Amino acid sequence: MKNQNGLALFNAMKEEAKSLGIDVTGMKKAEIEAAIVAKQEEFVTQNTDDVDPQTDDVVINITNEGVIKSTRPGRPVNLDSVRQKTLAEKQKLREEGLLRRGRPAVENSARQQRMQARAEKLAAGIQVKPGRPKAVKIEVVS
Repeated sequence: MKNQNGLALFNAMKEEAKSLGIDVTGMKKAEIEAAIVAKQEEFVTQNTDDVDPQTDDVVINITNEGVIKSTRPGRPVNLDSVRQKTLAEKQKLREEGLLRRGRPAVENSARQQRMQARAEKLAAGIQVKPGRPKAVKIEVVS
């Protein structure tokens, strides 16, 4: 009930309970629902013979039909905005595998060639040491 739709449903339930004569102060949603059901069952058992036409059709129907629940709280999303359209297009391309995150790799760059050579050496069983090779130090004797 953190969003407005849940609060609206909760308030509608409270109004229905008040119309049945139930005091809802300090009650939670589940308690209000149980009290409404109990009140309706009590009403049905008491008034089986003498039916009052004004209260005969009292039915509580609290559903989520027509209510769009937001996945995030806050400002509603305008689906016709330019940003939402571009996001939808990007999502469609991601699902098709045509768009990926990050910068695309250049196929014949020096780094790609080094990575490919290293992968070939590993596949051939040649031991590849990680890191930069050690430089040979030249000693000058004077």
